[in-house]
Amino acid sequence: MTVIVVPANGVSIQPLLSPETQFIVLMKRQAPQRVGCTKKYQADKKLVREAARAAKLKFLDQLAEKERIREQEKKRRMERKMEREEQARKEEERKEEERKEEERKEEERKEAERKEKERKEHEKKAIEQKREEERNNAERRGPGKSSGKRKHLDPQPSEPAWKIAKQEQHSEQQHNEQQPKGAFASDIGFSLQCLQLHNQYRAKHGKAPLRHSVRLMESAKKIAGTPDMVHSKIPGNGESLWPGTSQDCTAAVHAFYDEVRYFGPETKVVDYLAVNKFAGHFTQVISPRSKEMGCAVGAKTVCHYSPPGNMMGETLNLQG
Repeated sequence: MTVIVVPANGVSIQPLLSPETQFIVLMKRQAPQRVGCTKKYQADKKLVREAARAAKLKFLDQLAEKERIREQEKKRRMERKMEREEQARKEEERKEEERKEEERKEEERKEAERKEKERKEHEKKAIEQKREEERNNAERRGPGKSSGKRKHLDPQPSEPAWKIAKQEQHSEQQHNEQQPKGAFASDIGFSLQCLQLHNQYRAKHGKAPLRHSVRLMESAKKIAGTPDMVHSKIPGNGESLWPGTSQDCTAAVHAFYDEVRYFGPETKVVDYLAVNKFAGHFTQVISPRSKEMGCAVGAKTVCHYSPPGNMMGETLNLQG
């Protein structure tokens, strides 16, 4: 209900009122003067009621509009708050994923370092074991052969080269005569296993398979009988050495190929000397230059390749 106050002293308040309210005030002031005019007064009274109702409806509409605006503003504030919270949550998730990724990379790095350390320790132990065996063999051979090395590997300076070669040939013939009949078949089996593993790794990089060579197997067998981990530098042959003496070639060929870890997955063309660590065994395994190979095991594992795969200044395509 709307209450309209009319000042008793007759001071005008019309500038402070809306047109509808001014009309109502005017009608109430003139009401006593129209008591005698009943019909007109009733019409004016009805007009006053309609004007008051219209003013009330307008006022209610204004209140509803203000309430609607407040609700919209409140909704927008809530939406902005939810957006900020969602952005903060996504940022936190991103940081958490980055932290986990860094931890995973750190674990992989530590695992790689651990494996590399174990490999080096294994190689060191194998070399020490071979040296110890060589010293024991030298002691059993007696003082006449106390040097601990085969004579053809450490000849006297006064002996001519043809005599040294003849001694080597004679020693090799005696060795072959003392071998059991199944020894050659065992050598072939070992060499063929190495060949199969080589070709499996070469297929990963789109390289043609190697052929087996008895000649290369025999040359590798001669070097495998020596205890030192030193390349023979036979002209025309590539050579890979492994300190293991197992009759299973898997560990040796895997160690040769494992040098692929020195290159990233995105690497396509490499130079076998272009990395901080020597990767010549890996590049020799998959080299397209080499066509045949042969391997043998004795005091160490030796594989010979022809033609040799690692050539200074040449690069190797890892993708085929």
